[in-house]
Amino acid sequence: SGNADLNQQSKSIILQISTVLNNYPKRNIIVEGHTDNQPLAKNSRYKSNFALSTARALTVLEFLTDECKIDKNRLSIQGFGEMRPISDNSTAAGRAANRRVEIVIAE
Repeated sequence: SGNADLNQQSKSIILQISTVLNNYPKRNIIVEGHTDNQPLAKNSRYKSNFALSTARALTVLEFLTDECKIDKNRLSIQGFGEMRPISDNSTAAGRAANRRVEIVIAE
């Protein structure tokens, strides 16, 4: 919560996903960042949930280019903040599910 860092498990998953992405070399890739609806702490380095969600997407994009060797010309990011939840923000589990990054293979 409140950060855009990748843990080791996330890195491992992204490496696996990159093998699929490389099967579609002519397709563009959109990396979408999301947050829960909780206000950020006053001392947060992010101004808003939109900024945090964009930072999450950028972190994944940079990992895809630097570590997975995905062509940066294929990549873009979007930050949605808390605007597209997939779960109920009234529970801790729901909020955790909403803090995510999605990778979209564009047509």
